[in-house]
Amino acid sequence: MLDFKKAYIMNGVRSNLMKQRGRNSALSLAGPLTLVLIVAVGATIVFYQFVYLPLAGAGEQIPEEFLSPPGSLQVLIVEGSINIDQQENFVPQEPTVTLGVDNSVVWLSQDSVLHTVTADPGSPEDFADAASRSNFLDIDDTFTFLFTSPGEYKYHCEPHPWMRGTIIVVGPAGE
Repeated sequence: MLDFKKAYIMNGVRSNLMKQRGRNSALSLAGPLTLVLIVAVGATIVFYQFVYLPLAGAGEQIPEEFLSPPGSLQVLIVEGSINIDQQENFVPQEPTVTLGVDNSVVWLSQDSVLHTVTADPGSPEDFADAASRSNFLDIDDTFTFLFTSPGEYKYHCEPHPWMRGTIIVVGPAGE
């Protein structure tokens, strides 16, 4: 019976040793796996901050000559524009401007009544934001917008919807 007890105890010790070795091997992998996880998270943060964000926020690059054209176009809001029968309200009413040449447009009010330059629905976002109802123009007030991409930009006067105009923007010569 003593041999049986001895065998049982030895078997238990051997079993415990095996379990201990199994735990040790699992623990020996925990350190390197944790290190790999930390490095991967760090690399992800570095990529996001220094590669992804700058590219995502870069937006469209606008050529310098579009941002500071040598000339500009003036659109007059003429005296008496409040009259619904008057044909000329915005003068010129449908001008064409060229990017890099005269793509800065200045609206000048010569009327004693308040007017706006309000972008029509569906206009590009930058024009719609700038040309909103908040730009009420009194006599001798101006509103300026710098066009940076080709297209047709339609607008109207908010309090006087019969007053309508369009700015046609074309690319530089040869484009």
